[in-house]
Amino acid sequence: MWSNMWKELNPTMKTILVIWIVFLHLFFAGLAYLYFDVTGGMGLGSSWETPTPLQRPTPLQMTALAERLDEHGESPPSGTAVIRNGAPNAPTGLWAELQPGNEADLGWDAPLSSYVTGYRVERKTGSGAWVTLKDNLSPEYLTTTDHRLQSGVTYAYLVVAFNEWSESAPSAPFVLHVP
Repeated sequence: MWSNMWKELNPTMKTILVIWIVFLHLFFAGLAYLYFDVTGGMGLGSSWETPTPLQRPTPLQMTALAERLDEHGESPPSGTAVIRNGAPNAPTGLWAELQPGNEADLGWDAPLSSYVTGYRVERKTGSGAWVTLKDNLSPEYLTTTDHRLQSGVTYAYLVVAFNEWSESAPSAPFVLHVP
């Protein structure tokens, strides 16, 4: 029956039919990808996604994963570290670079396997006390600038990570001398 219908179609109609079948196949394959791969098999409208092992989870993903663990008693996905209700690890790799106009660019590496909601940068001059330079820096940005430097002064900087529950130990200080 189908073979007879196919034989009766003109070449243009056959081409249109083949293109339509390929389109439908790709369309439904795309829907299946969205349903199973992007949402972790939970379907569209899911409130969280599972991070890949090489992707650092966002705070929203960490919170959603913690809620899922609490509600369902499930284990985290393989390769995912979850730290809840505790202090984040200290930031590492703090650096400072003097810029023209007596400014300094500062940067650091985010702590691994830690839930961080922000950073605080502190500085001191000489043997003075540590003073907050920048507070509540977003966890997405790992750099800032100190615009208030004076010539002939040595500055020390440190960074502290924090979340809703606690704050980390300070990073190793970085010393910068302004000539």
